[in-house]
Amino acid sequence: MAKLSKLMSPGRIGSMELRNRIVLTAMGTELSTDEGITTEREIRFYEEIAKGGTGLIILGSVSVGHPYGVCLEYQLGISDEKHVPGLKEMVDRIHKHGAKVAPQLQHPGPTSNVDPTRGIPILVPSMPEPKQGDIGTMNDITASDGASFAKSRGVKKEYKVATKEDIDWVIQKFAEAAERAKRIGFDAIEIHGGHGYLLDSFISPVSNKRTDEYGGSLENRARLLVEIVKACRKATGPDFPIICKINSFTMHQAAGETVEDAILVAKMVEAAGADAIFSSAYGGGVQSTACQDTHTPLNKCNIVPQARQIKAAIKIPVIAVGRIEPEDGNKLIGEGAVDFIGMGRQLLADPQLPNKVKEDRLEDIRPCIACFKCISQIFLSSKLKCGVNPVCTNEAEFEITKAAKQKRVLVVGGGPAGMEAARVAALRGHKVTICDKEKFLGGTLFFASVMYDANYKLVEHLEAQLKKLKVDIQVGVEVTPEYVRKLKPDVVVSAVGVKRFLPDIPGVRQTHVLDGDDMRNMVTGSGDGAAAKTDLKTKLMLKAGSLTGISRDPKKLALGSKVFMPLGKNVVIVGGGLVGVEMAEFLAERGRNVTILEEGYALGWEMSLLRRWIHLSHNRKVGVKSLCGCKVTSIGEKTITYTDKEGKEHSIPADNVIIAQGHTHNLELAEKLKKDGYEVYTVGDCAGDDLIEGAMTDGIKAGLAI
Repeated sequence: MAKLSKLMSPGRIGSMELRNRIVLTAMGTELSTDEGITTEREIRFYEEIAKGGTGLIILGSVSVGHPYGVCLEYQLGISDEKHVPGLKEMVDRIHKHGAKVAPQLQHPGPTSNVDPTRGIPILVPSMPEPKQGDIGTMNDITASDGASFAKSRGVKKEYKVATKEDIDWVIQKFAEAAERAKRIGFDAIEIHGGHGYLLDSFISPVSNKRTDEYGGSLENRARLLVEIVKACRKATGPDFPIICKINSFTMHQAAGETVEDAILVAKMVEAAGADAIFSSAYGGGVQSTACQDTHTPLNKCNIVPQARQIKAAIKIPVIAVGRIEPEDGNKLIGEGAVDFIGMGRQLLADPQLPNKVKEDRLEDIRPCIACFKCISQIFLSSKLKCGVNPVCTNEAEFEITKAAKQKRVLVVGGGPAGMEAARVAALRGHKVTICDKEKFLGGTLFFASVMYDANYKLVEHLEAQLKKLKVDIQVGVEVTPEYVRKLKPDVVVSAVGVKRFLPDIPGVRQTHVLDGDDMRNMVTGSGDGAAAKTDLKTKLMLKAGSLTGISRDPKKLALGSKVFMPLGKNVVIVGGGLVGVEMAEFLAERGRNVTILEEGYALGWEMSLLRRWIHLSHNRKVGVKSLCGCKVTSIGEKTITYTDKEGKEHSIPADNVIIAQGHTHNLELAEKLKKDGYEVYTVGDCAGDDLIEGAMTDGIKAGLAI
């Protein structure tokens, strides 16, 4: 029996029996056609989730009104018979692997960014009030994002306040979709009544100012949702399971929905014929924190307390969501706090998670590190991706099979790209050695883990997989062409990271000026460059950290840095990319006065969109001062001088200056080895610059190519 036996126990929603309590939450995939018809890529994606052992797969979001009421450019539809053949193929292939499947029926209402681009007025309960700007709005999507959502930025939004005829049409479309879902062979439906979409916009007193039977009291505001549940029940008969997704609360709205409102709404839809409640939450339209604080959080189990309250008030099952790890889910179900656990990002990172839980292989689960790559894709109208799992939505392209001939493979560099290349090569049957000049694996990701500890879970996971696959791990080894010749590999994978250089700024070589390598070496106690820039006390502290093992544990390093940080009070960071933005937040939380000087006009441009919003929001909260359009002209002993975008010169205090820019490709070793006749692959930052996602993708591609 699995250790997490409660999570893996069978469950029931209405007449539907599920093999376990794990539910794939509905997520927009952007894998359909622009007519809402599913594709082989989308079917294969869901099929892999089914193979992995998930109990219930909820497709999402699925438009009931396509081509009207569309929130994603390539959103799946169920509004027309032309959608039926593809959906039937999808359902049959999911069923073949023992999972149950339900479409999430949805109308976006005021959240649609697609309807305006197609000349369709946005359907709303009442005319919306103008919103104040916030870091994390659609206006903050830059050209560098490649966002097709930018199409809606220059389009004037036209709104249509729903008439009784419009309301009747919406009810009819949901009922037709429910009937069609049952006829196709789906096992259930989920009605989306949350997240600011049309049905929720009627429920919310912030967006619903109507004075008819659909406005005023909560009972009236929830009337549309209740009538839709009743209409779907009538269309499908008494035994077809209906799940209703609602907000357990709304953030950032003083008059928004509360958990007390959610309990009453849950009771209403239960009485109307719903078989389960999916308890979620909504950020109130403030994009910078909408997801991290509600349904796609940074913090674990952040909205579970509200799900508990709803569960205690109704008789039908409750599905909880919000970064609930398997161990936490098992405990919650065992306590009777909730009945099912919704997982989204975890199943993107590792679709085999349920099977691994069942087989007591928790250590083999690839972790989600909450990089927000997946949900950021939705805002960009781009296909779903996972930052740590390149196979996600690329299942056909990245199928791992045994190699025709075993080769000796040397991987140089133990960052995520190198470790993934080594892992995949070993899985394919090659004999693999991985080397790193540091005394530990992880590369830059290890250092980044000090600032964001979730990153280290990926380092630990990959290292554990390499050990399980009996990869020869050599740390503290500087790989040279001579070393390679002695090892005599058939193939070399170069994953050596970037080559850094200092910008041409007067004063940049002073001891209080640190670059990325200096900061990494200072924190981890490795390298000689940083030692030359520290005093005796700092040298002794760093040595002690190395001897005690603290410098090998990112969590301990992060805690220790709150007590001892060999930097002055005023810190200026030159460069506002990912490193600069994360470093600024980290230092400001440790009592430093931090200023970012960025020559360009956007901060954190390499980050996934939502993560950028989150970090910029956090930076504001902790007092980081960010200045764009600034060119540094000189660095003094205690000041730094720059010109602003208007050409005016300014000087500000700077006890320390951190250079968070200035790097290039590092192909020297690879080129030498190619000249020596070796088969060489370059992966990660040494050949590109696309963060964890790019590193993991490069790694798997190299492993498959060998």
